[in-house]
Amino acid sequence: MKTPIVAITFLIVGFGFGWIVRAPSKVDPSEGGFASTTEGSILPIPPTGNSQNKASSGPKGDTTKNRDTLFAILEHQGHSTSNARAYQFLTSLSSKDLLRLTQSIEPISESHRYRYAAISAIVGRWAEIDPESLFAHALTATNSNFKRRGVTQAIQAIAHRNRSRARALVNAIKDSNLRGEASRLVIRATAKDDPKAALAALSGEANSHYEHDNIFRMWGDRNPQAAAAHLETITGTQSRREAIQGLARSWGSQEPEAALEWAVEMSNRLERREAVRQIMGTVSDITKGKTLLENLNLKGVDRRQAINALAARAIRADLGSAIEWIETLEPSERSEVTARQLSSISQLDPERARQLFDENMSSRMRGYADNIASNLAETDLAGAQAWVDSLPQSETKEQAIRGIVSTLQETDPQAALDYLDSMGISSRTNSAASYAVQHLFNQDQAAAIEWIEAKNEPRLTNELLNHWAQQDPAEAAAYAMKLGDSDQQSSALQGIMTQWSRIEPEEAIRHYETLEERDKHAVMQNLFRGIAGSDIDSAVALFETTAGNMTDESEQAKLASVADDLVNEWAEVDVTAAASWAAGLELPEARKQAIEEAASEWIDQDSMAASKWISELPAGPDKDAAIRRLVSHVATDDASTAFEWANTLSDESRRSSELRSVLSRWKNTDPDAALQALQSANLSDDAYNKLAKQFEQ
Repeated sequence: MKTPIVAITFLIVGFGFGWIVRAPSKVDPSEGGFASTTEGSILPIPPTGNSQNKASSGPKGDTTKNRDTLFAILEHQGHSTSNARAYQFLTSLSSKDLLRLTQSIEPISESHRYRYAAISAIVGRWAEIDPESLFAHALTATNSNFKRRGVTQAIQAIAHRNRSRARALVNAIKDSNLRGEASRLVIRATAKDDPKAALAALSGEANSHYEHDNIFRMWGDRNPQAAAAHLETITGTQSRREAIQGLARSWGSQEPEAALEWAVEMSNRLERREAVRQIMGTVSDITKGKTLLENLNLKGVDRRQAINALAARAIRADLGSAIEWIETLEPSERSEVTARQLSSISQLDPERARQLFDENMSSRMRGYADNIASNLAETDLAGAQAWVDSLPQSETKEQAIRGIVSTLQETDPQAALDYLDSMGISSRTNSAASYAVQHLFNQDQAAAIEWIEAKNEPRLTNELLNHWAQQDPAEAAAYAMKLGDSDQQSSALQGIMTQWSRIEPEEAIRHYETLEERDKHAVMQNLFRGIAGSDIDSAVALFETTAGNMTDESEQAKLASVADDLVNEWAEVDVTAAASWAAGLELPEARKQAIEEAASEWIDQDSMAASKWISELPAGPDKDAAIRRLVSHVATDDASTAFEWANTLSDESRRSSELRSVLSRWKNTDPDAALQALQSANLSDDAYNKLAKQFEQ
């Protein structure tokens, strides 16, 4: 039997018309166009002479100075102020300066406090002045977070200027998940002026129903009646639900009366309820909302949902009027609305929220105690503590204690810890203590260590050491080695090594080599995970050196998990190389796990290429593991292909099990084809008879 290959036909659907992108053999950069790339078939070449790509004024070329300036802005200002100043600074840089600045920041550890904020600011500005060069760089970036942010923001910017160009660039994205996200951004841009074309484009998209909300919301902003008429052509249950939500919110915010007239005429009870709920959630005037509610004359669940939607919006607009109205509701309705809206009320008026909590305490309200206590403590710490003292000893009281600590730790972490000590630390307040002592460590390292040592609680110690390792991993490791208990030493070193290997991989490796074999074994996986996240080549080289010196079976099993982790990281950048490396590993268990992980990652990205690679693997347990991943992936959409693959498994027990799984679904959709496939399966008589019984039921 021929080895099956997963067949995938790629159809590029245009927005209202057909279009196919083909990379030209020659490109004139001065005109703008596409260049070959390993990521996909095309890459943009920004046109020259574009005035938007030039900086207005300011520093040029001094990349290190620019980076330090940006970090200083983000460090010394409040959130909103720092964002504004960072943007102002970046406007003085050209797209080439932004590229160099990005390249200087990318190698910095992801645990750096301002790395993410800096990259976000750069990408936002870069997308404004030269989205195509941003796309070109982001598409080949090794950091997955930057790649996603850069590609999507570039596509979004380009789509607003030239949608056909944006559609072409989307097809240069090899990663299927990222390509889908970028494609949806183009669809949203299209929906602003051509919602029908946007809906047509959704037909080839995975999980397309989620976009119906956006399309119908934008359509409703312009012509809600036309959107409502077109809604009748939408058939999928989830797609209709999303479309109704988007249209109802849009129409309701403009003409709630007209929107409700449309909603109540819906024949489907669940759709009608959802439309009414969404519309009532747009009404901020409580007087108007009450009138609409009375005119609807709703009962039961329909009324409760409408009331809650109105309350949520009215509370944000006028808390006093909203609460007065809530007080007039029936007791059961009042209790439900109060519980659902208590968090919002607490943010606006924590004292009123406390009163409502005390008056209507119920199981559904107890979860808001920490929220109320935290908000109360911001304005009246003594009052918040007195309220907590008045609560009976319970989970609710411990939640409220956590709330006070979360507020105190921001300004006075020592006071937060003193308060915890006075109330008694329990399993439910342990996490609050951990965060508070980390805040104290940032202010007074000696005081934090003294407090931790007095507690002698391993979990708190380890969590503080993890925090310490983000700032000074060598010092944290030195402290960990002084811990009296050897098990706690190993446990602490695991967390420290995870941080250290991300921040300073070479120093982390040197420290690893000084450890005793017991500790090496404990932290091995943590070390490799951290290094792989920033330097996959170094991680692979270290793996091969380690594997060559390893003879103990338990250590080999640990190394197999490491191989799995390396492939997982590597596949995000180059799945072909990761798969090739996995197949060449000498340690049997490491090879099996790595091949299985490579197959899983590759199948998600490109199932046709993955299936070809799997077909070329030598028969045996490694190939079987990869085949099982492929079968699981295609079984839902293509039972016939899944069955063929399952039938090639070398182990009969596994083969029978996988075939049973495929048949259990297939027989529900096409029993004749499923039975015919079973009759040709590579099975013993006993295994065949067991599977055939499925068709007798």
